[in-house]
Amino acid sequence: MRADLTKRTLPALALGVLALPLNPLTATDTKAAMTATTTTTTAEATCPIGVAHRGRVTDTQPENSLPAFKDAWKYMTWAETDIRFSRASSSNPNGVPVLMHDATLNRTTNGRGNVSSLYSSQFVALRMKSRTGAVTSINPPTLAEALQAAKSANKYMLLETKTRINAAQAREITRRVISAGMLDRVRMQSFNAADLKQLKAVEPRLAGGLALLTYDHPTSSAHPYAAPKATAMTRAATDRLQAEGIKITPWTVNDQAAWPKLKSWRVDAIITDLVWTYAEWRSASC
Repeated sequence: MRADLTKRTLPALALGVLALPLNPLTATDTKAAMTATTTTTTAEATCPIGVAHRGRVTDTQPENSLPAFKDAWKYMTWAETDIRFSRASSSNPNGVPVLMHDATLNRTTNGRGNVSSLYSSQFVALRMKSRTGAVTSINPPTLAEALQAAKSANKYMLLETKTRINAAQAREITRRVISAGMLDRVRMQSFNAADLKQLKAVEPRLAGGLALLTYDHPTSSAHPYAAPKATAMTRAATDRLQAEGIKITPWTVNDQAAWPKLKSWRVDAIITDLVWTYAEWRSASC
């Protein structure tokens, strides 16, 4: 049986919590805080937290579905997901934030066409496909539903915007995060710095959880996290950003041989599809 499909109880250390500051530190403050925490044990300082990429996806649990998130949270405190917007309506003139990786519905649901072509009521009535392509009885969730599930489970969510958002859509995302009581349990990430700027303008406290999905040179106050593609990482760039207090969360690391290397590089978290396998490795290695 594959290790990531085995269900056993893991020690608490295998879960981990990646702290999100409610009041983002300046670069100077961050360096001071890092100096002040030099007494942290080696295991705590160098053991990356696991983040479940689109939940724990199985043959019966589709990606970005509530069952996939809830199952992932048995092994990790964090789940990553993707935000898009439904079609605008008179009641929701900015559209509703929903969870779907692809721009189209074809691969992951029994629908066809663009996510943005459906009203939210039509979107949540779809049936999701498993990774085998079989149509399940599971409906795709809205952002609000996923946040409520995370709140109920006392867990955390890494939310990536998949399309460019405007100020009104940034408000829609932020409103749902706050309504769910999840402001201190969410990190936002995007390939577009402009999206993160929009979110920060709406709710400055979200600045403690903004990540650029590149190795561009972010500033600690604007983007205190960087989430680079793992295969594009270099030790030199990692060291440079960490020296400025920027936390590193590479994606999507399914090469198990890379985990010890990234651990030695002191990255803060690792996004992976291998939820159980990573949790088991982390428990044994940390």
